[in-house]
Amino acid sequence: MIRHAEISDLPEIIRMCTAFCKTVGVPIDEQSAIDTTVNLINSDLGVALIGDGSMAGAIAFPMFFNKNILAAQELVWWVDKDKRSGGEGMEMLAALESWAGSVGAKQLIMLSMSDTSPQHVDELYLNNGYKPLEKTFVKVL
Repeated sequence: MIRHAEISDLPEIIRMCTAFCKTVGVPIDEQSAIDTTVNLINSDLGVALIGDGSMAGAIAFPMFFNKNILAAQELVWWVDKDKRSGGEGMEMLAALESWAGSVGAKQLIMLSMSDTSPQHVDELYLNNGYKPLEKTFVKVL
C-alpha cells in the first residue's frame, strides 16, 4: 500500500535513496536526502510517498512561462528490484499522478535516467499516456 511518508520512514527512505544513487552512479549525502524528504513531507506543494519497497518524491510549481498552470515533477522514484514485477512501481506511479491532480497540477513530469533500462522505462511511460518532451544533458564540472 502506498501512503504519504512520515518522519519515522526516514531510515527506509534513506536506504532506498542510497540504492538509487548507487544504481545511477551519483554520490549520496544522507543529510541532504533527509532534509529534502522532511521538506517534502511538510510542504503543501511537495510529497514524499512510501510503499513496500518503493518510494517517490515530487514537487508542484507554477510553470515558468505561464504561472497560471501548475506542473508537478518527480524528484525521485525508486522500486526495489525484487518488487518491480509485482505492480509496486505502477501503484507508485498512480499515487504520484493522484497526488499531482489533488494539488491542481495540470501535468506530471517524469524523468528517466539514461542508464536505468531506458527502453523499459520509455515503454512504461508511453503505455501510460506520457509523451516525450525534452532530452536532458548533464556535464560534470
